[in-house]
Amino acid sequence: MRTLGAGLLLAMAARLGWLVWRRRRLPRVQPETEGSALPRAPVWFWAVAAAGLPLALPFVARSLASHEGEGALATFNYAWKLVELPLLLAVQLVATLALGPIAQAFARASSRDEAAATVRRGFALAWTLACASAAGLLVAAPALAELLFGWGRMQDAALANIAQWARIGAWGLLPQALTAIALAVLAAQGRMRAPVIAYGIALWLLVAYGPDEGTELMLWLNWSAAGVCVACLWTLREGLRTWLPARALLVPAAALLLLWTLLARTGVPVQLPLQFAAGVAAGLAVLALAWFASPDLRAALRR
Repeated sequence: MRTLGAGLLLAMAARLGWLVWRRRRLPRVQPETEGSALPRAPVWFWAVAAAGLPLALPFVARSLASHEGEGALATFNYAWKLVELPLLLAVQLVATLALGPIAQAFARASSRDEAAATVRRGFALAWTLACASAAGLLVAAPALAELLFGWGRMQDAALANIAQWARIGAWGLLPQALTAIALAVLAAQGRMRAPVIAYGIALWLLVAYGPDEGTELMLWLNWSAAGVCVACLWTLREGLRTWLPARALLVPAAALLLLWTLLARTGVPVQLPLQFAAGVAAGLAVLALAWFASPDLRAALRR
């Protein structure tokens, strides 16, 4: 435990050092007035709510899962970890990196075309990575569950539940990818009220009516993510015609649906090495098809 704690502290120190280095490389911008350095209190409120409510949904789902029986909490927690890893390392990372360019593009009054191109690239990259991650989980979830959690007292039935629930949760990556970029656009425009209200409604429904069975919980989280996504896109409806790249969205989604159909008929390989290889191949195939079909994705990857 001490070694793990020391490693985490070292990683946090390295991240802090990288942020300091990046901050020194950025050009210094002088505020227009002395009081404009920090946003006003309402902006902080909506920002905190928009950051905290998405984290509250899986937290409440974990609490509900603990009511199902012994070991249900750990099983659901591990299954959500399989979904959370690509969500944080791919989707949320793209949204974080896109926030700065999107905010800068919207800050310049004469850069509507540049803003539209930046948003299109963000949507294309986040959506494609979400589809590729979902494809990998649909194929290799059993192998990943065995590798990461198949130790100690974890039984085969629990590992099977982890894989099954993670496969269901993988579909929730798609609406969360659109939501992540939409939130970046809304934040750049100072219009965070609608997504916060949507997250609040989703959280209230989960607390009031949420189930305690793992499969139903994953489906509930997926529908919650879809509802928030619809609310965000509806708020941005005036610009969606120029902001949503059609081919970048349709091609990876079609490839993912085709893979899902094939898996329903043939199943996944039983051997773990073959599952890993098939999962990697499925993800790379989605990426390759999207790369050939979408100039917005190619432009995003070049940047």
